[in-house]
Amino acid sequence: MKHKLFHSIKLKIRNLYLKPTSKLAKEKPISIVCNTCLAGFIYRDLKQRFDTPFINTFIPIRSYILLLSNFETNLKKEIKYNEELTIKSKCPVGTIVDDDGNDINLYFSHSDSFESAI
Repeated sequence: MKHKLFHSIKLKIRNLYLKPTSKLAKEKPISIVCNTCLAGFIYRDLKQRFDTPFINTFIPIRSYILLLSNFETNLKKEIKYNEELTIKSKCPVGTIVDDDGNDINLYFSHSDSFESAI
């Protein structure tokens, strides 16, 4: 009983927040850059099109900081298949090499293959 009440209250609070936020997002489309799957939940809650290349992608924090540190340049770089990390993680992994030679690893944890993720 307590669990249902808590869930009901949580949903009401969430909806109070989402209503005005969703209206703003409809006026001006947004792109969410997130290192976890959280962006997909936010887009869904706001009833927005998934307008980001980072949907269903996990980016370790070190890679995420490197990606953001030179964001526009890094987005233009080729994402190469990383076989070693794919075997270790059991999900497709792509790697961007930044201008300083650092690896930025992208884990496509909800994709069946590297090709479908890209």
